This record gives sequence, structure tokens and C-alpha cells, in this order.
Amino acid sequence: MTRKIPLLALVLSLMLPGLGQIYNEKYVKAATMMGLCVLAIILDFTLIGLIIGIPLMLGVWIWGMIDAHKTASRTLVQPHSVSSVA
Repeated sequence: MTRKIPLLALVLSLMLPGLGQIYNEKYVKAATMMGLCVLAIILDFTLIGLIIGIPLMLGVWIWGMIDAHKTASRTLVQPHSVSSVA
């Protein structure tokens, strides 16, 4: 994985849940988040759905921003190289 910019990942997820995950090349997470957002929007058209849909959408949105930032931050950490002594 190439280095990513954590702030950009967060802003992309702020604009559209799952977009930061696409930027971070985490496609399954992106599809999950986008699917949950679509489900939340569909649920918002029913009275009971409003009780479930709005909190679900907010939760996925916040989760997406935090996850995108954390995932991108992990790309900045360089793993220690192990050299063999001959």
C-alpha cells in the first residue's frame, strides 16, 4: 500500500461515507459503508425507520471518517526492516 494522507482520507469520508476507504484501497469496507448508508436512507422513508435510519447514518458516517483517518495514518508508519548479520 502506498502512503496516504490521513486528512484527505477524513475529508473524503466527510463528503461521502466510504469514499475515504476507497482512497485507502479498502474496497470491502467502502462497499459495506455505502450499503449501510443506502439502507439508512431507505429506512428514513418510514416512521420507525427514522428512529433507526438517522442514527445508523450518523454512526456509519462518523465510523467512516475515523476509520479512514486511522487507516491512512498506518501507511505513514515505516515497518522496521530486519537485516541479517552475516
